[in-house]
Amino acid sequence: MLEWPVQKRDIIETVDNTCKRFSAAVAAFGQQLRGGKYLDAFFYDDILSFARGARGDDLFGYRAEFLKLVNLAKSLTKKPFVILMKNDISKCII
Repeated sequence: MLEWPVQKRDIIETVDNTCKRFSAAVAAFGQQLRGGKYLDAFFYDDILSFARGARGDDLFGYRAEFLKLVNLAKSLTKKPFVILMKNDISKCII
């Protein structure tokens, strides 16, 4: 079995079938849920835009549900915020 990473630019440039593009968004979402260590710079916003662009015909609403699920997961992620110390101009990320 061969394994190799798929880059974001490779997906955008080469995949023109909406089913394959949507499947790539679903796979990226699964990777993101597992920590996203193989996703490099592919975040929830990228997954959402990729899935929206590949939504196609959604007869039963499954793709719309997927978009809701990604939005929910995005809203639940811990976002780092910056605290500025009073006497120090350095930033602490929590």
